[in-house]
Amino acid sequence: MFYNCSELSAVRLGDCVYKLGEEALLRNDKGWFNSKDLTAKVSGDGEYAEIANSGDNLYIYGEAPQDTLDYIKKNNLYTTTTTTTTTTTTTTTTTTTKPKATTTTATKPKTMTTTTTKPKVSTTTTTVSKPAVTMLGDANCDNKVDLADAILIMQALANPNKYGIGGTAQKPLTKQGYANADVDSSTKGLTGDDALRIQEYLLHKTNSIGDQK
Repeated sequence: MFYNCSELSAVRLGDCVYKLGEEALLRNDKGWFNSKDLTAKVSGDGEYAEIANSGDNLYIYGEAPQDTLDYIKKNNLYTTTTTTTTTTTTTTTTTTTKPKATTTTATKPKTMTTTTTKPKVSTTTTTVSKPAVTMLGDANCDNKVDLADAILIMQALANPNKYGIGGTAQKPLTKQGYANADVDSSTKGLTGDDALRIQEYLLHKTNSIGDQK
């Protein structure tokens, strides 16, 4: 396109030119420069320069590199980017409030003394006089010793409410009968052994009913 053009001193590619292909026939060894970076010389691939322009750069071509640089400076085509950095300082103020002192007064509890009076225990001892034995083994007080005496003893032990002293039976055991029936000296009080001792006496297994306690 511009090849062998002896009058050409410079070619300016504006923002609207997105690509410069080989058809431009401009030699790349003479110098393509980006107006934003004069130290960067553009080099193509092959004999000619092929430049892809994104629309943000301005490329200048000249037969001599120095002529190209002079042209850029003379026509104020050199652009610079100024970066401004703003520093923001944040000041934080912390207010500390001194806590108020709190005074706590502890009241010592009063000591209370409780006196407990132990109640007096009254013990009453009742002494029941035991009647004298009238006939040893005669539990029913009929003036003889037989099987009925052993039976009354067993009934009084089995059902004292009816046959015991003061029972509801027609002929319960009396205090005198209790004294007569207590024949076995090896036991205390009226027991089944007393009835057994009377039966042994009736069966002649022993010669005597027993000694009076």
